[in-house]
Amino acid sequence: MVSLKGSRLKVMVAADEPAAAAGLAKLLQSWNYETVTAIGIHQAIAVSQLPQAPQIALLDWSTPGCTGMEVCRRIRAEALGEQIYLIVVAAPGDKNEILQGLCAGADDYVVRPVDAAELQTRMEIAKRILNLQDRLLFSALASTPADARHAALSTPWNGSAVTNWLAGELVRAERQGSPIGVLLAGVDHFEQIDETYGRSFGDMVLRHVANVLRLSLRVSDTVEFYGEEQLFLIVAPGCRLADLPRFARRLSRSVRARPVELDGLTTEISLSIGGVSMEPGVSGQAEVLISAAEVELCRARAGGPGQVCANAFPPAPCPPLRKADPAVCPFPVTSSASAPANSSGL
Repeated sequence: MVSLKGSRLKVMVAADEPAAAAGLAKLLQSWNYETVTAIGIHQAIAVSQLPQAPQIALLDWSTPGCTGMEVCRRIRAEALGEQIYLIVVAAPGDKNEILQGLCAGADDYVVRPVDAAELQTRMEIAKRILNLQDRLLFSALASTPADARHAALSTPWNGSAVTNWLAGELVRAERQGSPIGVLLAGVDHFEQIDETYGRSFGDMVLRHVANVLRLSLRVSDTVEFYGEEQLFLIVAPGCRLADLPRFARRLSRSVRARPVELDGLTTEISLSIGGVSMEPGVSGQAEVLISAAEVELCRARAGGPGQVCANAFPPAPCPPLRKADPAVCPFPVTSSASAPANSSGL
């Protein structure tokens, strides 16, 4: 059974004043939330893009010219920021600021000075909404017929089928005059998972990842299980090179945030992704684009688990990827009974 089992929620407290951030963080910790503070807009955006990003962000901004609304808009503009529940601290009696914050992407608000009882209620609402989202995703995963999932895994697309399908997508992109992104994604340490826990568990991991990817993609995107290397081919029409890294990181984070559970073992899955983007006016054969995406996937994996690499097509020279800290994400498997309270996914 796949479990979207959550852990203690992580909250980013972002403010322009260290004292304000410290006070709110202390209050949240007393309610058993894990907190991380960010001072200034650049720290707030950086924290929201971390692999183990917070599920909730509390934004308290009072500096003239930089409001919580602006911070909210900046976070939402980043791909990973789409998945964070944002609560804005607004000035009392300023309905215009509240409305602007909600329009900028805020999910909820509290007024300054913050009332502890009201904030606790707002946090409980956020928790219920996040849990509901996970239950809906679990329901979607569980409703996929087992025989269909098995067929998808046991009959990965061969080279000819992939080439023909992708060629059609390239023709469509050329006709529409739009860019197109082609990505390859692979589960990190999959051979170790397969050898340690058996093929049936490995197949379940692949089904789980495939379904999470499908539910995380846009309507126009497509993901297919590809080849004998247990890779996922993702095609993203309209995806420019500037957007490709954020797009890939969002997919990787979606998978890491949802561990797999079987017989009391909780397995956190990390996904490395490499991709290329082809701009309008550039032509390329399907198999060549796939090969270019595979090169980027190899670069991503060379940097450590959960890494992302993207390039233009035809590819431009790339600097070597910095080696990631192996302690960040090596393939952790823990007993659900003994998992630390603050462990989380991507």
